[in-house]
Amino acid sequence: MFSATRAVFSWKLTTKPSSQSLASRTTSSWACVNLSAEKQNQLFIPAGFAHGYLALTERVQFLYKCSDFYSAQEERGILWNDPAIGIEWPISDPLISEKDAKHPTLANAPWELLPHYLEK
Repeated sequence: MFSATRAVFSWKLTTKPSSQSLASRTTSSWACVNLSAEKQNQLFIPAGFAHGYLALTERVQFLYKCSDFYSAQEERGILWNDPAIGIEWPISDPLISEKDAKHPTLANAPWELLPHYLEK
């Protein structure tokens, strides 16, 4: 992913089952980066990671490449401000779509619908 114009705050997250049970989730890591046309930087999101982004300016051209064709039936989400994840957003009151505002927290998301990163 990269921003062709302006700036974007992007994050990625791995989800793995805890040793106690699949119902108890653990986030093994999350990372954030500011992407911008000026920096010409990119962020690779491996298969099995959740990810999201926030436009930091009024107009953004955000480009990304997927490993497969888009399917609305496969689209999933986690609540953007889930305190259990603890992402430190660069703004306090973002404009959130109705769809994104309705996503469950990580603890309440159906485990089988979450992306799962498998270490080799």
